[in-house]
Amino acid sequence: MKTIQFILTILFAASSLFGYSQSENDLVRFKENDHDGFKNIKGDIVVETKYDYVWDFSEGLAKIIKNGKYGFINKEGKVVIPLIYNKAELFQNGKAKVKLNGEWFYIDANGERVEY
Repeated sequence: MKTIQFILTILFAASSLFGYSQSENDLVRFKENDHDGFKNIKGDIVVETKYDYVWDFSEGLAKIIKNGKYGFINKEGKVVIPLIYNKAELFQNGKAKVKLNGEWFYIDANGERVEY
């Protein structure tokens, strides 16, 4: 058992050197055919590689971009905040700063507009 844990630790450490990174909940970003997704520690695909880029999870949500639009997915890969934003920042303290039609504002984890 300790050998398996050691091997997994080494694999995750090495994966960051080759363009992969470990995210919250033991999910690992990976790239396939120029698109990004997430795998679990067993190597099972959790989020298909259908996004131009995915960021690591922050507060349970990962920022994604596809065709120049930003949104957010949960750890199951479900789009919980639609890909409608021109720019987006990661969630911090329950809020993310987003830009839509030239206007910057904050949203919560439900995609609702909130005050800073």
